[in-house]
Amino acid sequence: MKLYHFSMLAGLFFAVPAIGQVAVDTTTDFLNLPTNIPNKDARFYRPAIIQKSTGTGTFSLGGYASANSQYFVTDGEGDGLHFQLGDLHLFGQTTFLNNRLHFITDVEYDASTQQFKLTEAALNIQFDKAFNIRGGVVLPPIGYFNQNGDSPTTDFVDWPLVSTTIIPSRLSEVGFGINGNIEVQENLSLTYEMYAVNGLQEAIVDNDLPRTAIDLGKTGNLFGEDNNGKLAYTGRLGIQQRQWGELGLSFYTGAYNRTEVNEVEIDESRSLSIFAVDGRFQIQKLTLKSEVAYATIDIPPGIAHIFGDTQLGYHVEATYPIWENINLLGQHNNYLNLAFRLEKADYNVGDFVQTETKIYDEMMGLRAGLALHLGQRTVLKANYSYFKDMDILGNSSKTGGFQFGFSSYF
Repeated sequence: MKLYHFSMLAGLFFAVPAIGQVAVDTTTDFLNLPTNIPNKDARFYRPAIIQKSTGTGTFSLGGYASANSQYFVTDGEGDGLHFQLGDLHLFGQTTFLNNRLHFITDVEYDASTQQFKLTEAALNIQFDKAFNIRGGVVLPPIGYFNQNGDSPTTDFVDWPLVSTTIIPSRLSEVGFGINGNIEVQENLSLTYEMYAVNGLQEAIVDNDLPRTAIDLGKTGNLFGEDNNGKLAYTGRLGIQQRQWGELGLSFYTGAYNRTEVNEVEIDESRSLSIFAVDGRFQIQKLTLKSEVAYATIDIPPGIAHIFGDTQLGYHVEATYPIWENINLLGQHNNYLNLAFRLEKADYNVGDFVQTETKIYDEMMGLRAGLALHLGQRTVLKANYSYFKDMDILGNSSKTGGFQFGFSSYF
C-alpha cells in the first residue's frame, strides 16, 4: 500500500493563520546572533516590519529581498554584465495558547521559474523546552545554511557550493518530528531535531548533466504523492557554548528512486545518505563558520565512474568588522566586514578501476569580499570569486569575476 505520508497532515496545518511570530527581543545583537541563539531557533528571531501582541497571542509579518549584478570570465571569455534577482521571501509567525503553539510560514519567489513556492509552513507544539513536536512543511536540519541562510545575514552573494549541491539547500520537505533544547550548564546547552520526511527523488541520477546531482532530487510538488512510498529521516544535534559558538552534527538518509509502477517492480530500492558537521564560532570580533558534508549514493549498475557514488565538500569562512560604529543614514550601528571563504566540492570521490587514476569532477573556489551592514536589516556586498572547475578526467577551466549586490529585511 502506498503511503501519502504527511500531505494530508500538512493541509490541516495550513488552515492555521499564517501570520505571526514568537515574542522576541528586538535589541538582539545580530552581529553575534549565532553565539546567543541556537541554530535551530535563529530564524525565529528575524526582524519583522509588523510585530504585535494581543490577549490571545503574538504575531509578526516580514520578509527579505536581494539582488545583484555580476561579471565573470572563464578562460579568458567573458559572458557580460548581468543583473539578477536573488531571494524574495515573505514570512510570518504566530503564537497562541500561552505561547505553547507556534506556527511559522515562509513563501519564496523563485526568479528562475517566476513562481511562488512554499519554503516552510510548520506547527510547533511545546510540551516542554526539552520536548516539542513539529509537522508540516519543514526545513530539514542538515548542516547550518539550510535553516539559516537568509541573504541579509551573510556577507557573500552566493551560498557555498557544499551547502547547495551536496547538501541540497534550500530543501523543504513535508514531514513530522520532534525537537528540543536541553540546558546542561549555565552557558552550555544541547539542541536536537529529528524528522521523518517524504525524501528526495530519482533526478539525483536521472539527469542530463551527466553527474550525480543531489540538489536535483528536490521534489517539484510538495503536496503530491511520494515517488516511492518510503520515508527519509533527518536530524541534527547541536552543542552550544554561548560565549564561543555552536557545533552541529547532522544527517539525512532515505531511498530516492521509484521501485514499482502499477505494482510492477522496475528497480531495487536505492538510497542516499548525507552526513554533515557544521560550526560557527566567535573569537572576540572574528566570526568563523564552516560546513563539511559527506554523501554516499547507491548508483544503478552501468553508470559507475560517470555518476559518483561518494561526494565530499567543505567551506571555511571568516569575517571580521574592520570599521564599526559608522555614522550613516542617521544611525551609528553600521559596520563594514571583511570576509574570506575557501571552498571545495568533489562530486565523484575515488579512482577509476581500470587505470587506478583519480576521478576528478570537482570544483575549488576562493572568495573575498566587503559587506557594509546598515544596522540589523540591510547589507551591501562586493565580492570577488575565483574558481577552478575540473571535469571527470581532470581537464580544468578557471573562472573569476565580481559581484555587487544588496540584501535587506523589510
